[in-house]
Amino acid sequence: MSTSFKTELAEIMTLLKGLQKDVKEIKAQTAMSTENISNIYQTSSDLSRKFDEMVNVTGIKTPTGTKNETKKTSGKKETKARPKSKAVKSKPIVKKKKLHGNIMTYFRSKFLADQTYFHSVMDPKETEELFEEHEKDLKAKKGDKKLKAQVGFLYKAISANKPKMNSLRNMMDKENSDHLKAQGVEAVKDETDGDEGDDDSDSDSDNDE
Repeated sequence: MSTSFKTELAEIMTLLKGLQKDVKEIKAQTAMSTENISNIYQTSSDLSRKFDEMVNVTGIKTPTGTKNETKKTSGKKETKARPKSKAVKSKPIVKKKKLHGNIMTYFRSKFLADQTYFHSVMDPKETEELFEEHEKDLKAKKGDKKLKAQVGFLYKAISANKPKMNSLRNMMDKENSDHLKAQGVEAVKDETDGDEGDDDSDSDSDNDE
């Protein structure tokens, strides 16, 4: 075998080894690209699924009749001044507040001030029987804590009785109406008035020493 042939053969072997190395690199890059594309596809699918779920659950209102218009400016300064609009002075609105905004707050404040105030709603005999029924709880309390506990038991009993509750609400509405009329405002019944919970019966559970 001649020296020149050996040299050419060695060059060919070197070239083949180089090509083999390039092929391995291309395979590695192809595998990496395939994995990236797969991850992107999976992420897109997840986002699409989540978007569909959001639309189906909450619903998205598509705005109608709105167009984005691009205004082209000519580059020239406007010479015409726009007429100034005259500001309309509005009279300040003075909102008259009701005397009582919440029926439970109303009931509690009135009862704490005068324990006979609501005898027209629940007569003294019924009230006494109710307190006797809860004597064990009330006996452990004194002073303001006892009164607050009585408020809770009494209000719970009244709110469970529709006619009594209507009578209580009518009392509050009448006082609000009289208060507003005294300010020169027609009383309007506010249907949004909420009833507070009756947690006063349980809030003062600690016994007084």
